[in-house]
Amino acid sequence: SVTATATMIINKIESSGKKTIVYGDWSAGNNLRGSRPTIGIGLKRQLAKKFEIINLDEYRTSKLDFKNHEVCKNLQVGGKSVHSMLTYRTENNCPGNIGRDLNAVRNMLYIALEIIRTGERPVAFRRNRNAEGLSELVVSSESGPVHDDGDIVLE
Repeated sequence: SVTATATMIINKIESSGKKTIVYGDWSAGNNLRGSRPTIGIGLKRQLAKKFEIINLDEYRTSKLDFKNHEVCKNLQVGGKSVHSMLTYRTENNCPGNIGRDLNAVRNMLYIALEIIRTGERPVAFRRNRNAEGLSELVVSSESGPVHDDGDIVLE
């Protein structure tokens, strides 16, 4: 059940001394009427009772290599593409493979740490980037400068 799973996870996190959880939002918008509810929302609600939850847009996290933030390709096996596995080049220019989910989690950690450190989402993971890879800047009269991807620009 959700409660048993949540209790197990809460106990594990509490024993680590952590107070904040970064939770991927599956890059999904609001659920439409009649569509299935978000998977894991009950667990998320249970966790929110004990911890600060930070929702993180997962945009490009499973697509870009967690080390160099370049686009990875799907692993090819026998002429077929394996979507759950990515290929990349290591620092020594050797081929490497990584699971798409593990790659995404490592990128999400990087994004969260960069937002804490700089106040901005790293450029490679922003939405609506221009030809140079930079986000277009939108100025809101109420909140000051904000990137199209929602990141507040600190001055």
